[in-house]
Amino acid sequence: MQTYKRAEIFAYAGLKNETNNINRSLKVLETMNLVEMTIKDKPRSSLQMYQLTDKGKELLRKVGVEI
Repeated sequence: MQTYKRAEIFAYAGLKNETNNINRSLKVLETMNLVEMTIKDKPRSSLQMYQLTDKGKELLRKVGVEI
């Protein structure tokens, strides 16, 4: 499964990697079960990455994004 760093997700979305974007955007995606952390028990780990859930992949397919 493909994993992404937080900065990569924001770059793809055209957002800056700032605290406000983390709280407004990334947390929303997590709450909606579209992305998930790879190290669930250590959310502040410098090694933390994110991956699309099946629900996230399906949403991207529906809007025409090839993954």
